[in-house]
Amino acid sequence: MAVLASEGDESLERYFHGLPMAIMEVNGTKAWYKRCNRSYRDFMKRIFGAEIETDFVIDGNDMPNRQGTAFMGAIMRCSHDGNRSLIDEQVDEKRTIHAFMRRIAVNPVTGSAAVAVAVLAETEAEEGAGASYESISRALSSDYMNLYYVDLETEEFIEYTSDASRENLSVERRGTDFFSASAKDANMFIYKEDREYFLESFTKENILRTLDEQSTFTLSYRLQVGENPIYVSMKAVRMPTDRGHIIIGVSNVDAQMRQKEEMARLQAEQITYARINALSRDYICIYTVNPDTDRYVEYGATADYSGLNVPKEGDDFYATSRVQSERVLWPEDVARFQELIKKERIMEEIRKNGIFTMRYRMNIDGEPRYTGLKATLIEEQDGPQLIIGVTDIDAQVRREQEYERRLAAARSRAHLDILTGVKNKSAYENMSHNLDRQVEGGQDVHYAIALCRVDGLTEVNEERGREAGDQLIRDACVIVCNVFKHSPVFRVAGDQFAAVAQGHDYQHADELADELKEISRRNRESGGVVISCGLAKYDGTASVASVFERADRLCREEK
Repeated sequence: MAVLASEGDESLERYFHGLPMAIMEVNGTKAWYKRCNRSYRDFMKRIFGAEIETDFVIDGNDMPNRQGTAFMGAIMRCSHDGNRSLIDEQVDEKRTIHAFMRRIAVNPVTGSAAVAVAVLAETEAEEGAGASYESISRALSSDYMNLYYVDLETEEFIEYTSDASRENLSVERRGTDFFSASAKDANMFIYKEDREYFLESFTKENILRTLDEQSTFTLSYRLQVGENPIYVSMKAVRMPTDRGHIIIGVSNVDAQMRQKEEMARLQAEQITYARINALSRDYICIYTVNPDTDRYVEYGATADYSGLNVPKEGDDFYATSRVQSERVLWPEDVARFQELIKKERIMEEIRKNGIFTMRYRMNIDGEPRYTGLKATLIEEQDGPQLIIGVTDIDAQVRREQEYERRLAAARSRAHLDILTGVKNKSAYENMSHNLDRQVEGGQDVHYAIALCRVDGLTEVNEERGREAGDQLIRDACVIVCNVFKHSPVFRVAGDQFAAVAQGHDYQHADELADELKEISRRNRESGGVVISCGLAKYDGTASVASVFERADRLCREEK
């Protein structure tokens, strides 16, 4: 979807003429007024009880009674990223202010930015009108970049954007004719290879039909952001209490999709290697062996193999191979080779499967080289002959090993939380599924879930910035891991961790939960990291999901 449409300076000047307006200078979290008109002074005094003084420093973190938090936060963001912004902020139970901000200059020496602010309107909400932020947040999960509240009858819409903590919403724009506007935006912002697919799928009729059949409409595609496209996922649902409106959420799933693409590429690469090897004729040498007399002859040996001085013909292929193996094979593979290179074993395998194969390493100039041996019977004029081919598969095996290493690394990354290094929500869902399967299989399973929520993350993000919020999450993760030393810890949401206690930690689960609460009590007094914790144990009748829900409820009650 598009962001706020651009307008020329002249049209903006005409539009904002006579409205409450001000010019603010912003540096970090501090801001001060440089100029403002009379209507803006009157507005600030009436709404916030503030007398405007030029060059009086305002700290965006100290707005009284939290009024103006979104207002000042939008000014700070505008000063940093330079994007024009429309916001709606509810200042009391009925009144909402609508404002426009635009960065107009940046001082390259001090880093201060000048931001123009215009208050567009002040409205009073009618009882029961519109959708509250709370109802929108409940309608969809919180992991979205943008939310759209759409009236299905009039096709009027409101676009919301979430803040860094994903807990607060602000209005980005309002508009009409949603589906036509979406089609127009698609031609501008959706990656060209996905554009036709998106336009065919994202129609009002298709969405409503899917919602009626499945309750949820989902669509994945790529947005063109800068030089590279990013993967996003769209989800649409009806409002629970108002079927005349839908909520559409767009989330950034680029990291997950890139990981899936990498794993798929690695698997396709492995298949390609296997096919190439099946067609390969990269033989080190070929032997023909008389299946009755065991006499053999060597053909076409490579220089490396010839340098090993293995007899080129003889009366007993199997005995000669076992003797020579002690000299030409890598020491760790000799015993296994001697066990397998026996006539009875080879002929039995050929009778069953048509071919005998084995792998081992040869000692070439003091280095191990992976080698493959294949044997099969063919009919010749003089009777059946055993054909044995020895191939150099060193490059193939090392590619396989590298593939396995990279695939294991990709799987590990796919199940790790990048910020904290603990396991992520996807890993938690796998663990949950495995526990439920153990219960269904009749196993005696004992476990408890401790749900831990980091207190004050939203305030830290707003007051000190995203980096401070990330550090708070990391510090909280260390505390949870130190308490539940013998349990896997998962980051299941932005500010939530789940420890799944079994064995030792399960036996002491209540003590560990109390230990975490005591740490939080002391930290609350000293200004440290505070974590709310809810502990629920599996009672033999519930699923992992229901145990998690009980832990979540207890955590909320504690908070």
